[in-house]
Amino acid sequence: RKPFDIECGFTTATGRALRVRLMGRPEGLSGPVARLVGTLQDITQQWEAEERLRLAIRTAGLATWTWDLEKGEILWDDGMYALHGLKRDGPMTPQKFGAAIRPRDYRRFSSMAMRNFQGQNELQFDYEIWGTPEIRYCEGRVLVQRAPDGRARRDREGARRLGGFGAAFPGH
Repeated sequence: RKPFDIECGFTTATGRALRVRLMGRPEGLSGPVARLVGTLQDITQQWEAEERLRLAIRTAGLATWTWDLEKGEILWDDGMYALHGLKRDGPMTPQKFGAAIRPRDYRRFSSMAMRNFQGQNELQFDYEIWGTPEIRYCEGRVLVQRAPDGRARRDREGARRLGGFGAAFPGH
């Protein structure tokens, strides 16, 4: 009798296809579930916008990442691992990222990141990846959306996260 929060496809009586979010909980004093109490939200427009964004990211050859500032977790999409010539072997860390790029670039990135976290809202940096058969030149960007208190704004799950992307570009 656990609460649920799921997204799924739904077809209306008129045949219209929707994407919906179902949130609620089963109820019943004992024995089988007597009823479900919750909400059904039409998220079709949001879902379609996210699909278009995923298509644009793939088409542009970008790779994306998210950093949960409170948990310290860095989540890379498959494109980030491929771009950096790394395999998924446990959680991504700043140290693993630093080991894959030129040391001076990592020092510069770390310095820029600290300034960014202390008030600037955007960070753009170029760096070289060394963990691949050929040296790759990349660009990374971070955009910090700030709350009124100046800290990174919380997302819809309540976490303070940064997001960004990386892309390879031809050598100098």
